[in-house]
Amino acid sequence: MQNNLQKDRAAELLRSGRFDEARAAADALLAAGQASPAAARSIVSSRLALAGACLNLARFEDARHYAQGAFVLTDTHFADTDATKFAALEILQDACIAMGRLTEAHDAGERALAIAIAAHGQDSVAAARATQRLGAVLARVGDVSAARVAFIRAKDALMRATTADRADVDDTLATTLANLASTYQRPDEIELAQAIHDQALRLRRRLSGDEHVEIAQLHSNLGLLLSEAGQDDAALRSCERSLALRRRLLPQGHPDVARSLMEVGWMRTRLGNTDGATDALLEALLLLSALDMPTVEARAHFLLGSLLAESNAPAAAILFEKLCVNGLQRLRHASASHEHAFLGARQDIYRHLAESLIRSGRLPEALQVISMLKEFELDDVTNGVLRPVTLVRLTPFEQAQADMEAAVRREMRDTLKHTTHLTPAESEGVTAGGAAVLKSWFARLRADFAETDSATAAATTQVTSRRASVPQDDLAAGSIQLQYLLAQDGVEIIVSTAGGQRHYHNAFVPGEVHRLVLALRASIAQRSASWRGHAVALHELLIGPIEAELDDNKTDRLTISLDGVLRYLPLGVLHDGRRHLLERFALTVSAGGHGPGRITEPAPIRRAAGFGVTRALANHRALRGVRDELFAIVGTADNAHGVVDGGIFLDTAFTADALRSALKRRDGIVHIASHFVFRPARENESYLLLGDGTKLTLAQLAELRFDGVDLLTLSACETAVGGGHRQSGSEFEGLGALALNRGAAHVIATLWPIRDFTSAALMREFYRLRFREDFAVADALRQAQLQLLTGRSARGAAGAPRGLLDPDDDDASTNRPAREAHPYYWAPYVLMR
Repeated sequence: MQNNLQKDRAAELLRSGRFDEARAAADALLAAGQASPAAARSIVSSRLALAGACLNLARFEDARHYAQGAFVLTDTHFADTDATKFAALEILQDACIAMGRLTEAHDAGERALAIAIAAHGQDSVAAARATQRLGAVLARVGDVSAARVAFIRAKDALMRATTADRADVDDTLATTLANLASTYQRPDEIELAQAIHDQALRLRRRLSGDEHVEIAQLHSNLGLLLSEAGQDDAALRSCERSLALRRRLLPQGHPDVARSLMEVGWMRTRLGNTDGATDALLEALLLLSALDMPTVEARAHFLLGSLLAESNAPAAAILFEKLCVNGLQRLRHASASHEHAFLGARQDIYRHLAESLIRSGRLPEALQVISMLKEFELDDVTNGVLRPVTLVRLTPFEQAQADMEAAVRREMRDTLKHTTHLTPAESEGVTAGGAAVLKSWFARLRADFAETDSATAAATTQVTSRRASVPQDDLAAGSIQLQYLLAQDGVEIIVSTAGGQRHYHNAFVPGEVHRLVLALRASIAQRSASWRGHAVALHELLIGPIEAELDDNKTDRLTISLDGVLRYLPLGVLHDGRRHLLERFALTVSAGGHGPGRITEPAPIRRAAGFGVTRALANHRALRGVRDELFAIVGTADNAHGVVDGGIFLDTAFTADALRSALKRRDGIVHIASHFVFRPARENESYLLLGDGTKLTLAQLAELRFDGVDLLTLSACETAVGGGHRQSGSEFEGLGALALNRGAAHVIATLWPIRDFTSAALMREFYRLRFREDFAVADALRQAQLQLLTGRSARGAAGAPRGLLDPDDDDASTNRPAREAHPYYWAPYVLMR
């Protein structure tokens, strides 16, 4: 009896908008259920009813809270086949999706699917329903291919269903078809997507009529499809129909209304309706003030920035793009795997902001954003092993405007929280008043920024100069820093010297650099002579625009930050028609992602720890040349030929503990010759193979500190893969950047599988120059490479190629020094810093 009274009281408090009191009453019910298993089913039913009511009121945190409590009771007292447990997981999943807690939504979906299969079988309607809901989470995090597979599986099961409850089957089928249509996004898939969408719309109308929230979602989906097909007018009409339906059917302040407003605002922006777009986007931002939905809020800021950019207000646009990026950075710091995957698809926003800053001549700010993009990419390929916390710096003027926006929205949030007791008309009046305040602020902001835009437009030229904001130690050493950013229509180059920074833009046909880089790599891999034409063309695109400045500065060192497919490029191979870039400069790649954890160390101990795998392990082939390579580098009591004294750990001696001990001793040189497997964004499937057969994953590597390491050499056959059209090169920089982030001063990695006999010779000479002749790291590597290029390298013991069969290995008639002058042999080594 007492439980029934508490249940009724919780429901009454919820209906009257007294949410905190309702939660307390419901929690008392949960405690009673835990103490009295006999009351559990009744209490679960009550909490699920409360969770459903909160979903309808867009109180997603409360819905999640009630659903979690219900699930705790079902998990304790009910069998896994119990339908109530399935229902609790579905509501929990809906609440988590709405809040952007995608990891929890995915986990709830997987558990629900397991329960459905256990209770009803793999091909049941319940399993199909759980599968399509799991597909919706996968689509939200950006794994469109996996989502499509899930939707097709669910559709096929539903089409085969013979259950008497056909309405329930068709309801799930309509949702599944709508979701499936949204996964076909390429231009050549639009026709198929529209056909599936039309099928879903007919089915939904037959089931529910035109006044249904699912119809609104279908109009929204259709609008996005039409937009992809370039039919912007029709797309806008469809999005406006969705917005009108959602306004009628959903409670005031529901996030789906905000999403519709954002879609309408974006379509109006594309069609040049600035005032209409402004109204829609500001109303969306207003509604989001009362909701904890940072991903949607970041999107709203980005769309407002796009609107301002289209309206020729670049300075104001940059503020909103910065607010968007900072919102994403905060999310990345707090997110877990599936939220992380969702955010990983947002890298273009960082790139867009960097390009906007470059176009405005704000080069130091652009460099900071590019550095954050590197940080973002490192976090992405390691699946959040490292949590970036850097925020884009706002200028004082931008900060003042951001503070004003925050104050307006904070006031509106407090007001909107108390609209539950108002009539719909009164609530709409409050929202309209808030929208007017926000619109007034936005108009003042545009006016305040107009003067900044005018000054920028007057000052901007094709080549701009600004004071340098780069590490002085690098500049003092005579190094020029080059920052490359691939844009849609060309490449942006920022040159930083002790005298300042200059920006260059070199336009080219989209995809040209990608094609040339892959063609160069292919020709080098085939040991053909056709590499030279590609190397000359790439030199013209990437070095040609800054040739005069390089000559004027009379430096022989370049520190280069690369972007996208350029990270697969062997920079030293670039050729001006007379000589390679390596013949002019010592080259260092700035891998970025150093992060706040990196600290400056005193001079390291000049001791080497050499680790290697020679035998076949875990489906990896034997590396027969590793022994010779390590013995050429590391001197021991039994090996007088090594360049640097230390210890060698081969095969079973190469363990995780041995590696940790070397790092703990602060050995200044760590050389690892083994297999490394990289699976971007799948840190548990990316690993370094140890000599005892175990695998050190990225997550485990991220726990190590390399603070005492002056030089980490990754002589591993799979340090880099890549070159595919969908790869960005971030996975190549990933391992090196991870070690730099954890304290290493320099990292050497390889762009492709290397030949054992040339590796041993090159590495012996490199270590001799670095640690006996006291060359700088970049200079030592350059000289060792030049010796191969010119045929002056000392010969090491011949061995099998590491990771790649070389057809020349058994050709005794071939002139080996002449062969080694080919870039295949000397060009793959990359120094990262």
